[in-house]
Amino acid sequence: NRLASEALVKKLPYRGYTVTPISESDIVELCELRTVVEGSVAALAAQRATPDEVDRLEQLAPLDYIPGDRTTYELYLQANRRFHAAVARCARNGKMEALVLSLLDQLQRPFYLRLDIGLPSEEATAEHLEVVDAIRQRNPVRAQSAHVRQLESTRVFMLRALGRSGAI
Repeated sequence: NRLASEALVKKLPYRGYTVTPISESDIVELCELRTVVEGSVAALAAQRATPDEVDRLEQLAPLDYIPGDRTTYELYLQANRRFHAAVARCARNGKMEALVLSLLDQLQRPFYLRLDIGLPSEEATAEHLEVVDAIRQRNPVRAQSAHVRQLESTRVFMLRALGRSGAI
């Protein structure tokens, strides 16, 4: 029922469920919402994070995977989720944190497609470190801007991956 309420599966009367296809409009809408929410979260984190929390964000920032090696995809996605959840936790707003986690869950399938086309993990790590640096400098405007740029990069890669997969 939860998967159906999140539009990840569709209920077929008297037959069960089917997985809903990934659509370009779903990715665009989720990414727009993610930009609004996570940009604000990063700005709040820059105002509220403790020095220990910022050190933890820096530890969580690195992302690495090997294109074509599915076992490293899962590790990459877990590391990315931990980083974004930690930034949200630094904002000290439980509702925003829950929304960030929900959006990450809803974007899980497109994230896998993105990894299939070969995302430069060094670039993703650099984007995370830019967010961390802005939070460390207690600069909410820069933190929000850096986070939004990172999310836009992710959106572009997901849409490119979706087009290559033939799912749209």
